Amino acid sequence: MVPPETTERSAELLRMALPLMSKHADGFRPTSYAIWYEYVNGGNPQLNSEIDASIKSGSKLSESVTFDLYQRHIVDRTEQAVGQARSGLLQVLETVNRSVDEAAGNTQEFNLGLQELGSDLASVQSVDEARSRLVAVAAHAEKMTHSLDNLQEQFAESQAEIQRLADELTRARQEVLTDPLTGLANRRGFEGALAHVMEEVSQQPLEVAVLMIDIDHFKRVNDSYGHIFGDQVIRGVAQAIKSCVKGKDVAARYGGEEFAVILPNTGQRGAQAVAEQIRQAVERSRIRKANSQEAVGNITVSVGFTLWQASEPIAASIERADAALYVSKQEGRNRVTAR
Repeated sequence: MVPPETTERSAELLRMALPLMSKHADGFRPTSYAIWYEYVNGGNPQLNSEIDASIKSGSKLSESVTFDLYQRHIVDRTEQAVGQARSGLLQVLETVNRSVDEAAGNTQEFNLGLQELGSDLASVQSVDEARSRLVAVAAHAEKMTHSLDNLQEQFAESQAEIQRLADELTRARQEVLTDPLTGLANRRGFEGALAHVMEEVSQQPLEVAVLMIDIDHFKRVNDSYGHIFGDQVIRGVAQAIKSCVKGKDVAARYGGEEFAVILPNTGQRGAQAVAEQIRQAVERSRIRKANSQEAVGNITVSVGFTLWQASEPIAASIERADAALYVSKQEGRNRVTAR
């Protein structure tokens, strides 16, 4: 069962999105719901910046503008990168193929020249005639050498281009798996890391702890100091979490002001210790306002954690850790609960 607070957060985001759509969107469409939900969730600064500029201009987001925003900021950019890489590789192969064909043609021409020289030498009547035949073959040889040099150069350029395309794919994949606001893994990156951990566990049984973390009274922070400071708080908490994890541990922004941490090869005592370190690191932090540098304290988090039980779906562990987080919230916040 999903804890009520998680459901309430989704409902709150939807309640925030609908009035904005009604005022600024040109119609209610699935793509429009997607971008406005993402906008109020606050996890895509570039999208928010473009929408803010549109709102400031006073124009509604048309269907075409909405679809463009959806394509550029919501759609999986890995698919776009794969398409671009595929096109690039085809161009590389076409260029190399042309160079190979040219070299093959020149090689065949050179071989024919050698055969003709062999035949002609038997009937050569003078030194001058022999020299003429050899000059012709030398010209063929030079042409073939030049062709092979071009081919070698083309292979080197193609290798560099293929490496560039591979790096671009890696970078695109990393961007898709990373939350742009915090630099932590995003929800998709978290799920991918979980799958990797589960694969390792299937080969060598290990204890795995799952932590769910939520910023306390985050709506109050936004209402009191504004969304820009709210983003600073999210980044600050992310940095505190990052400072407490190491090795194969994975920290992620799970959504909104909620975070998740995977601790492979970690038992109950270790998970409790890490959870407390995170809670204390956030409690001690002082996040400064960007405009005045005034330090704002009293930012805290609630934490829930559990250990994965052998043979259970990993989703059950996340649900249990989330339920433990809900208990921490109910019992006064700024605390750690195990379940």
